[in-house]
Amino acid sequence: MLDRAADIAVVSAAATRLYRRGIEAERPLDAIVSTFIRDDLKGAPRPLRGEVARLAQAMWRRRRLLEAIDLALSTGAGGKGGLGRHRDAVAFAALVLLAKDDGRPVPPLPLTAPESAALVRVVDDVVNRSPVDVRASLPAWLSDRLVQLGGEALALASTGKPPQTLRVNTLKTTREALLFTLRQQGLKVRPCERSPVGIVTDGEADIFRTPAFFDGAFEMQDEGSQLVALHAAARPGERVVDGCAGAGGKTLAMAAQMEGTGTITALDIHGGRLKALQERARRAGAHNVRAVDLEESGKILKRLKGSSDLVLVDAPCTGTGVLRRNPDTGWRLQPEDVERLTVLQRSLLDRYAPLVKPGGRMVYATCSLLPEENMGAVTHFLASHPDFVVEDAPLSLTPADGDAGPHWDGFFTATLRRAPLAPSTTTG
Repeated sequence: MLDRAADIAVVSAAATRLYRRGIEAERPLDAIVSTFIRDDLKGAPRPLRGEVARLAQAMWRRRRLLEAIDLALSTGAGGKGGLGRHRDAVAFAALVLLAKDDGRPVPPLPLTAPESAALVRVVDDVVNRSPVDVRASLPAWLSDRLVQLGGEALALASTGKPPQTLRVNTLKTTREALLFTLRQQGLKVRPCERSPVGIVTDGEADIFRTPAFFDGAFEMQDEGSQLVALHAAARPGERVVDGCAGAGGKTLAMAAQMEGTGTITALDIHGGRLKALQERARRAGAHNVRAVDLEESGKILKRLKGSSDLVLVDAPCTGTGVLRRNPDTGWRLQPEDVERLTVLQRSLLDRYAPLVKPGGRMVYATCSLLPEENMGAVTHFLASHPDFVVEDAPLSLTPADGDAGPHWDGFFTATLRRAPLAPSTTTG
């Protein structure tokens, strides 16, 4: 927590540079943060680097609102003191917004008392007169969709700070043991609300420098993602396929459910991410994971045909359930992207259905809130695959909309069971 004007000046200046770099670049924001910390903050204390990253990320989540505040300041609303020309005024405005979100006093900004008072007045005025799409920092069309689905609170959830959540690797330890270990090391941690293998941290400590991380005792994974893997319910000894494995978070979660037995094949077209998954699997002790690059092994789907107890299709989607983690998605997403991704999702279900053995199941999941990507895709699939049925009720959650709120992102998942083979009959 920043509580000195001098510290705030240093952090705000760096965060402003990082914020503008993220807006101007075409690369994912995570990569921009990593490069900035490595190059621009080389040698800076780790706590300062963390504060810079957190402030810039908060600014990205409020981009449109901050642009409106910046415009108000530049047109003289900040008074005669020239606040609108201050290079870090947008960062100061973000700190005011964060304080108000948390119900805290505005921190000691490196401004004169009249300038601070003027800034707070401008922030309050812009917030009060801005439409929901500006306050949510989303394109108007996307904000309208979310408001239709869940009211203003759902659209505004994209501006909140996402929690830092861990999944306990039950191949190595238990949640109770890991909570005890992390608390002994001075970390503030507590159990997740829904996931029995989840832990929430305060996000301030560098969790990746703890002995527990190097021992493979946990993986970083949002509670919603954990719930998708739990809903898939991989069992010991099964043959499992993760059809869109990506970085492999759900692959490793299912491997732990399988208690290291059976086989789990992680498929993707990104060889680099699969290579990282193999290293993570070794650290986690998940020896039943096999990573396969679809571009290098074109015959893998034919070899897996009709043999899988479980196929997870965690499909690429708009990411409307995780906008607070990926604010640049909201800047760039267009209505035509929804149509394009819907077509892709349907094709993936068609592609992976043949891998499911009779009596097996296919789990479809997205981190989207849009119905056409979720139950719409399932309904379309069932219309042309009468040998599959929806098993149990699909699971769907939306992001937090309260002051404290639940600690998960938005997602959807449904289990599709393939009919077993009909018993053979003989006549004598």
